[in-house]
Amino acid sequence: ATLCFRTPNVILFIRDMEPSVCGTALRLAEQTVRALQAFLHDGEPDLVTGDVSRLEIRIHKNRADYLAEKPVRGKQAEEWTAGFFSPLENVSHFYVDRRKNGAADMEELTRVLTHEFTHHYMTARWAPRFITARGAREMSSGPGFWVVEGMAEFVQNQSHHLDERG
Repeated sequence: ATLCFRTPNVILFIRDMEPSVCGTALRLAEQTVRALQAFLHDGEPDLVTGDVSRLEIRIHKNRADYLAEKPVRGKQAEEWTAGFFSPLENVSHFYVDRRKNGAADMEELTRVLTHEFTHHYMTARWAPRFITARGAREMSSGPGFWVVEGMAEFVQNQSHHLDERG
């Protein structure tokens, strides 16, 4: 089963039915976009708001489900990842890791989701609407990559350690 939630900026498809995971994932995604909108606002209308351009997230039921999805376009999840943004699909993929006691690892979800979703937002905001396979590869190594990665690290650290700052 898959649940779908929609906010002003995000459409979330989630296969993890735990209410705290659903709520946390949706809150993190929407807050990440709103923080980036406030931080990076340049006076232009934001292109990621609205039914047509909402940012899509898929949270898989477990690691096996995450690794098994074979996208029509774009890359498949790699073994060592807990989440990634696929520019060719314009979709962020994640799964919620479980600790030995079965509890969801919310710290890992916060860290990975905010980092990868920052990449997703920045690509949707500034990259061309149609990214070629060559262009997607070049995005991860071309000029300015350090800014994109640095922003994702910054947002990840701000969100991940928010409770420590009060």
